[in-house]
Amino acid sequence: MLDSNRMKEDQEQEMILQLNKQVIVTLLDSARYLARQGLAFRRNPESEGNFVQLVYLQRRNNQVFNDWFLKMKLEKYQVSYLSHQSQNEYIQLLGEAVESLVIEEINKSPFISIMEGPWTLLQIEERLLSVQELPSKVGQDICLLLLKTLQRKGISTEKLVAQCYDNAPNMGGIHKGVQACVTNHLNREILHIPCGAHNSNLAVEYACVCSIEYINLFMLLQELYNYFTLSIKRCHVLREAFDKSPYALHIKSLSDTRWTANYESIHAVIESYDEIIYCFHLIEEGEQFDKESKLQGKNLRSKFISYEIIVLLKFMENITRTTNSLTVHLQSKQLDILSSMELITNTLKLIKMMRNDDQSLKNILLLGEKHIEPYDVDIDKGFNRLHRFHQPSCRIDPKPAKVVQLTRESFYLKLFRVILDHLYTMYSDFLNVLNEKLKWFINVTPGRIENLTLNECTHMCGIIPKLTSPSLLFTEFQLLSDQIKECDDMNGISKLLQQFGHLYPKVSSVYNYILTLPITTATNERIHVLYLHYCVFLRSNLNRAMLDTRKNK
Repeated sequence: MLDSNRMKEDQEQEMILQLNKQVIVTLLDSARYLARQGLAFRRNPESEGNFVQLVYLQRRNNQVFNDWFLKMKLEKYQVSYLSHQSQNEYIQLLGEAVESLVIEEINKSPFISIMEGPWTLLQIEERLLSVQELPSKVGQDICLLLLKTLQRKGISTEKLVAQCYDNAPNMGGIHKGVQACVTNHLNREILHIPCGAHNSNLAVEYACVCSIEYINLFMLLQELYNYFTLSIKRCHVLREAFDKSPYALHIKSLSDTRWTANYESIHAVIESYDEIIYCFHLIEEGEQFDKESKLQGKNLRSKFISYEIIVLLKFMENITRTTNSLTVHLQSKQLDILSSMELITNTLKLIKMMRNDDQSLKNILLLGEKHIEPYDVDIDKGFNRLHRFHQPSCRIDPKPAKVVQLTRESFYLKLFRVILDHLYTMYSDFLNVLNEKLKWFINVTPGRIENLTLNECTHMCGIIPKLTSPSLLFTEFQLLSDQIKECDDMNGISKLLQQFGHLYPKVSSVYNYILTLPITTATNERIHVLYLHYCVFLRSNLNRAMLDTRKNK
């Protein structure tokens, strides 16, 4: 009888345990759903928060789940697991689970790189590992925090082969930057790859300020955006005009951090040029606008109805389209470092072709004349007003009469080539840096595998950890040469080695190393392995442990 009662009690306890387990799993699933969708858990009052309301919704369709909550209300000690403390615990549990999986992936990878997650041979993966507060921006302090974090997470630095930062001196500096400090602390060279997208952005930024004409153009674009967006009335007029046009695009603001802003702003103005001029006319004639708005609109209209502005807009649209395409491709999730170098090389060829194609540059001038024609603008008069020739003083030039005076066409062609030359120089410098760092790996791509030499394999063995015997490595490359040539890109080689990599371990190690090398730290798709938050104070009241957990939410 006692055994029967005990068995019955045990069965009841097991049923309660399974029911509680089912409830907790459901609550964790609710938290996981909100985290996956990037939704807030709580609000004020707490009963209206997303988590609580989601649980209420599930109770309507799950009778067992609902009965458990109803039963809890009748207990002496009521427990609902819906409080903010419980929600924080769910977040912490999920964060710890995700972090353990991330660390497991990292430890299984043959190589890892800082700021970019571990890239395995089968698939490129990037993972956020930690969010830390750092009260100092000094490279040495950032380096120490980085290495301590890796040690605390149980990640060996022996697999660390590369690092990627922007061009800030405290990060990429060759003497006291993080990249130099990491190399010094580990007593071996950790290859530093400058951020590709950041360098591309800097090339565009510096090129756009190479002449006062381009500076004035971008100032005018920002002035146009501010004029319409800082007033509800003016913005409404612009929106109505755009709604009536099938091709008009809403004007965009320039940005110092969003790198596609230049192209988007220029493209929108070109596509909506006639509508914008029409809006200026409506504002000048409208009775609901004050004198200041009308005067500002009139001044902006006179600036925009200009042959020079039209020509520069059309030219810069072509340029920024090219640079924007490169920057976007550099941020591609599946792009490898060698393919990025090919992209930059092809972009340089395109820029050089644009610079030397006189007819295409002259066609831009003709398009500008055609575009400005409906507005009855005297092109030559406007050019002479802006760029009137001033004969230099005899003290500066003893023969001022012999100074060459540029025609309108020659002036703008020279202006075009100035910015193209700046872009070409900066992209070339960046490519030269990459070529110098990766000169021994250039010939492992499908298109150049036939040029691979034993000397290059010897240097690879000196760079890649635990890779020995250059002659065996060279032999493996020779055996795989025909199959590598049939691949379209590095992703094709990855798929090839997925099938046959175990037969060619040394070649697999080389391509694993190449795929681990970072390209850029900046993109919407990419997530840094170690995001160093070095503000003096955090912008929230989260403690450090909770912040480090919530990164994996």
